[in-house]
Amino acid sequence: MVADISMSTTEFLIRATRLAKEYVQQRPLSRRKFRVHALDGVTLEIRAGSTFALVGESGSGKSTLGLCLAGLEKPTSGEIWFDQQNLLTLKGPDRARISGQIQLVFQDTGAALNPRFSAEEIVTEPLRIRSRLTRAERQPWAEQLMEQVGLPRGWLNRRPHQFSGGQRQRLAIARALCVQPRLLILDEAFAGLDLSVQAQIMRLLQELQATHALTYLFISHDLSLMARIADEIAILHQGRIVEQGKPSDLFAKSRHPVTRALQEAIPGRRCGLSVGSA
Repeated sequence: MVADISMSTTEFLIRATRLAKEYVQQRPLSRRKFRVHALDGVTLEIRAGSTFALVGESGSGKSTLGLCLAGLEKPTSGEIWFDQQNLLTLKGPDRARISGQIQLVFQDTGAALNPRFSAEEIVTEPLRIRSRLTRAERQPWAEQLMEQVGLPRGWLNRRPHQFSGGQRQRLAIARALCVQPRLLILDEAFAGLDLSVQAQIMRLLQELQATHALTYLFISHDLSLMARIADEIAILHQGRIVEQGKPSDLFAKSRHPVTRALQEAIPGRRCGLSVGSA
């Protein structure tokens, strides 16, 4: 059930072809080094405006793939095409322009958000880096971004520790939206959140996708949750995509043992939930 990749690249916003990533590691108390294949020939395509989910167990390589697609890790080999441009050959202003169109929301918002920054400084940080706008000129952006993610304007002076886990996730999303991206990569965006907060964040992301024409790549270990929101799911195991398809097809026709194991790991109380039912 591997996706057909023969279609024109113009139908896709981002495409990775035969992507590989190796790390060289050294054993403790030894001089011997060995190679770890985090990614091994991954090919995937994500259609513009769609929601794509990459699901796998811990150590499957899914976060490494997200970092490569976001331009934060350089693959050992392969190609990454975004809007018909090869990201791995772009340099200077061209690379900077494209990088702003791909934003990554990390799993651990507690670590990803600078504890010394106010909410205003956090959500406008990408704008400060990429533009010459003064703080006064950036403030209207901050107010608008807070409203878009459902946080009060009056909280702009708060620090990250004054927000709940779900509210920090909203802050991280607001920061990603600051530079008006086309692709949002969300790595374990719902980890550690209770079901009601998960449902709230999902509804928010659906609304933002509709208003901003966003494309989503979710990275998760939770097949049940991804089946509720994704148009297409790829199962990653040991750096390779072993199965891919629509959620309904994966549940009805899954063939790979890893896919079946992920299904069997779904608690009964999670099965059959729809977005907003939590």
